[in-house]
Amino acid sequence: MSNISRVANLLMWVLLYSCTASPASMAQTKTAIPAKSELQTIQESRPYVARTGAWQTWSDHIHLQPGIEKRRLFLTFSNGAEGRAKMTDLRVHLAKRPLVTFKDFADQSEATRDLTGKIGTGNTLITVEGFGPSGARLVWKLSTDKMSVSSVQPNPFKLTDTITIQGKNLPKETAGTTVNIGNKRATVLSVLNDQIKVKVPPHLPGGSHNLVVGVGSAKSESFKVRTAGGPTITWIDHISTAPHQPVVITGTGFSKVASENVVLFGKLPALIVSSTENSITCTVPEMHFPDWHVPITVKTNGLASKEKKTINIDVRVIENPQPY
Repeated sequence: MSNISRVANLLMWVLLYSCTASPASMAQTKTAIPAKSELQTIQESRPYVARTGAWQTWSDHIHLQPGIEKRRLFLTFSNGAEGRAKMTDLRVHLAKRPLVTFKDFADQSEATRDLTGKIGTGNTLITVEGFGPSGARLVWKLSTDKMSVSSVQPNPFKLTDTITIQGKNLPKETAGTTVNIGNKRATVLSVLNDQIKVKVPPHLPGGSHNLVVGVGSAKSESFKVRTAGGPTITWIDHISTAPHQPVVITGTGFSKVASENVVLFGKLPALIVSSTENSITCTVPEMHFPDWHVPITVKTNGLASKEKKTINIDVRVIENPQPY
């Protein structure tokens, strides 16, 4: 084969390869960076300030808590931050690998890199080498997609409920996901497709609360939720009974976990034998008798019943007919 034929053959293969290159691989060379309004900052560096006529080196760390490494992450460098002078040359390494140079700013004040899937939990070393006039300043911010909660169902809810949270850019797995209602932590049951199911935290006071979803240092804006009223008492199976005798209380909003309920005869707690969401069986505490119209109160997860239900404490046992 002549030299001309070999060159022609080589050019043909080069042209064929360039025409069949993977679009996906080509797309990776340019990343669409979200608008600042769609991002929230999860970590920010201290200012790196230059001295005249000398290269300086600053070492820092990006710290990721579990769960946040699964999210989209963007690292933005601001040269001349806070209206100060700009570095005239700089080099940045992430985990000792080149990340950004002065040329990447392209006459702009900011340069952003997509770090999605490129760093793990814990500390990742970031090294900045800079040169510039005295007072030149550089900072960086690590950002992720802003989370938002759009609905909570049911709302208001009972303390025994499992609630469903829906929104945008919510965590993608249970690991690292937190949900706070007021100042109490809810139990995360599942996370799937921007939907989170949680068990309401016990002993949550009645009224309005702020619900916040988080993963690592990323937090959603607060969403207003409300706890429904506490448990209600509808019937007590005795009008009169003696200490240490069993009493059955029926109503709504009780917990089927006995330890999450408290039954008070006046100010004295009763021993709870068993409970469901609509019934509690307990024994009358040791107390002075005879005593008439002793108030009975049920507290479930810290919320108290408000009905004025009473019982007489006496040696005489009188059953209370079941209402129909």
